[in-house]
Amino acid sequence: MSKSRLIIYPPEWGIKPVPHRLRIPRGIDYLVPWSSLAVGLPVMQTGVCGDMD
Repeated sequence: MSKSRLIIYPPEWGIKPVPHRLRIPRGIDYLVPWSSLAVGLPVMQTGVCGDMD
């Protein structure tokens, strides 16, 4: 008894490449990681030094 199976594939949506004008980093792309680092490091340092008392 051999049953034939119907294989239904999902639609192939894929992804679209990012346009070239959006690949170039802008000022905000540099500002966000550096500002996060500028806030995170002092907060971490304060927590480490606060435990030394």
